[in-house]
Amino acid sequence: MAVSTSVAPLSNPLLLDLFSLYAAKLGVLPAGLIDHGADKRWRCETCSRWISKSNLKNSVLLLSDRSRRVPKFFPDVVGTGVLHNRVVDILHNEGCTGFEAHPIAWRELTEWCEWVGPKAKALEWPQYFRIEISGGVDLDWSLIDADPSLRCPECHAVFPGAVRPKAKSLLRLPVEGTWDGCDFSTWRNTWPGETTTTLCSRRVVDLAAKYKWTNANFGRTVPPDVWVGSPISADWHAQITARLKERHPELFEESPARDL
Repeated sequence: MAVSTSVAPLSNPLLLDLFSLYAAKLGVLPAGLIDHGADKRWRCETCSRWISKSNLKNSVLLLSDRSRRVPKFFPDVVGTGVLHNRVVDILHNEGCTGFEAHPIAWRELTEWCEWVGPKAKALEWPQYFRIEISGGVDLDWSLIDADPSLRCPECHAVFPGAVRPKAKSLLRLPVEGTWDGCDFSTWRNTWPGETTTTLCSRRVVDLAAKYKWTNANFGRTVPPDVWVGSPISADWHAQITARLKERHPELFEESPARDL
């Protein structure tokens, strides 16, 4: 399969997918669940598919009603796009772009602390924020679609009733020259209801290393098959480049086309 050399994952742009481990399993929160609140719904004018998107301003953090386990600590990254106020302050102070932070309330926190007891009441419960991403970059669909005609050109979903084609590859890479330069971005040419991809610039990962963010992980999907996680070392870029060259050497070839 020929791949255009216009894709340059480690030159321009270098973007990394932010994700986190499941916080509840780490013993850091009573429950790591996020209620996304009311959805916005509309119909695609081309394929008539209903599209829904979470209202991030209505998100809440849920506390377990089955366990009295008191959090051991509160991580900087709880879930995809859910950040401790310490991290949000750092991002604002450093002038990071492409996001708006919406505060998340703890649901029935006072009642939960009464049920659990003095240890829960004695904790200083932090403010978390859910970030809404405004930056954008195009996903290179040529790496994925064997038959582009089966995908709606407006909402980018497979047409209703069409058999989903087998992907040409599992690579999810940005198209060079389409990134708007924001520190936080997401795919602008994918399903509008998709909110799980949080792409970060190198500066964000450097800040995670500098300020020792906890439970922060970058990569795995973008760039493919490689990632770095907390605690992130200062030489993370060299590490991830070496791993990517080992696993996907074809991405570093300079020929006009390469085979995957």
